[in-house]
Amino acid sequence: MKKVTAWTKYEDGGFVEISFNYKEVSNDGKIIKDNAKASIVVMDNEIIKHIQAVEQFLTTKLED
Repeated sequence: MKKVTAWTKYEDGGFVEISFNYKEVSNDGKIIKDNAKASIVVMDNEIIKHIQAVEQFLTTKLED
């Protein structure tokens, strides 16, 4: 089983890039990969809208 543990969004040259960390655990609970890393360029406009929604939500949590 793989589980995303953290992610960060970058914008570079008009592209949205996501870098993320994940953990992989076997069915018997042994850690196969810990703090593994990967990156992707997001090409799906629907996913970009969801990322923007998360950013808007976080902006509302900023103190004045």
